[in-house]
Amino acid sequence: MSRYRGSFRLRPRGFTLIELLVVIAIIAILIALLVPAVQKVREAAARTQCQNNMKQLGLALHSYHDVNKYLPPSTYKNGIVNYTYSGSYDTPGQSMHGLVKLLPYIEQTALYNAFDLNGRFCDGYSATVTPQGASADTVNPSGMSNSDLASTIIPTLRCPSDNGTIYILPDATPYYSPTKTKKGARTNYDFVAHYNDYYYYDWSSYAGLSVNGRPMFMMSPFQTRLTDSRDGTSNTAMMAETVFSTVSGSGSAWSYRNYVMFGIWIPGGVNVWYAPGNPLYIGTIGAWNVNFASNHSGGAQIVFGDGSVRFVGESTNTTILQAVFTHSGGENVSLDF
Repeated sequence: MSRYRGSFRLRPRGFTLIELLVVIAIIAILIALLVPAVQKVREAAARTQCQNNMKQLGLALHSYHDVNKYLPPSTYKNGIVNYTYSGSYDTPGQSMHGLVKLLPYIEQTALYNAFDLNGRFCDGYSATVTPQGASADTVNPSGMSNSDLASTIIPTLRCPSDNGTIYILPDATPYYSPTKTKKGARTNYDFVAHYNDYYYYDWSSYAGLSVNGRPMFMMSPFQTRLTDSRDGTSNTAMMAETVFSTVSGSGSAWSYRNYVMFGIWIPGGVNVWYAPGNPLYIGTIGAWNVNFASNHSGGAQIVFGDGSVRFVGESTNTTILQAVFTHSGGENVSLDF
């Protein structure tokens, strides 16, 4: 009896639809677990870079102080004012941000030398004062104007966690841009200064504040020394964080001061976001004078008078913030933020 002997070829077995769906589901779960971890690592790196930026600014302030024996004013010769002023004041005209004076100490000497330090930095809004001098659009010996240089992005002045719009676009008044046709670049770091800097631009209004209500910075001709801090430099804030995005007003420009640009103050606390309803517009502050904020989760950072940088949580009491943002109140507060 003959037996048929044939050759059989086994076909490779593929995935079934159910097996494929299971694999896809497993991959999706792994990605869902991995993405938050990656985001946390990225934010930790961004916060560390931000801290390094602020440490560099703290060191720059100390270096400037060593050379000049005082800290720079928050604003030089402010020509931007919305209310009637009185008393002694500096001749309006420049509206130069005090950060310009720190440029040589943060490796920006070439940019510093390109400015006309005697010229205007802003042609901005003024209800009661006519700024003196030629327009900020006037070309300097460097071949550029102060308003041209205002759009320079300086990495040291930018927090990597802030993805907001860095440029202040030109406006016809101009309320916020340096001139009607030029844009300005924002900074995430500014001096701790009382909002009287905007309301009056009158340095004598600072003298009217009680000693325990005075911050470390004020407009020219006022100049503060580190030794003026009776509370101690390790207990006194010099600079703090802010964000680019705001509903009312504008984020701080780094080279000039315009309408409602004065520095950073703490009337409402930390990270007081715009809240027309629910949810909050996280990352956007609601008002120009409630601007101590950052895009870091849970709080923002401060440069203290001793050069240290510390993170301040959103739950920090405003009484403590008030004590830290002034230099001679004599308060006994806990700095364990």
